Amino acid sequence: MKFLLSVVFLATISFCVHAQNPASLTITGQVNQTLVLAVSDLEAFPAKTGGPVPIISASGETRRIIGTFRAVLLRDLLDRAGIQMTNQKEKGRYYVVARATDGYTALFSHNELYNNPTGQQTYVLYAIDGKPIEKEGPFMLLVTNDLISGARHVKWLTSVAVQKVP
Repeated sequence: MKFLLSVVFLATISFCVHAQNPASLTITGQVNQTLVLAVSDLEAFPAKTGGPVPIISASGETRRIIGTFRAVLLRDLLDRAGIQMTNQKEKGRYYVVARATDGYTALFSHNELYNNPTGQQTYVLYAIDGKPIEKEGPFMLLVTNDLISGARHVKWLTSVAVQKVP
């Protein structure tokens, strides 16, 4: 009986947690405008397509293949929010943290996203193989030019924060 009650309790908590997490992506931090974006908002941006892309682990193993995808460049989302930067000579002090619902994070420097080919290869995905992302989404971060792509592959992407090193 205790086991059954425990299962019901955990299922209820799980349902409540998922019900409280809306299908949105938040852009916050050192930005002019905080953005709370739904999939429909991302669909209004210029769409980028790509794939298939292998997800490679640190051991060199192909963990999975992401099929064809529709996405927005992370940089385009940051541009819409507007990074608060009063002194352009301080670009090296800014960084971006992408975070999943479980706390998993990926980190980027401002220069990496804006002065490096990585900026043109860092995507926020909202559809794979023509379908909305459901099992690992609704948003997913993917960097297609990382040699070990699994390290910054963020499933269940929920927030992006722009920060400044003091």
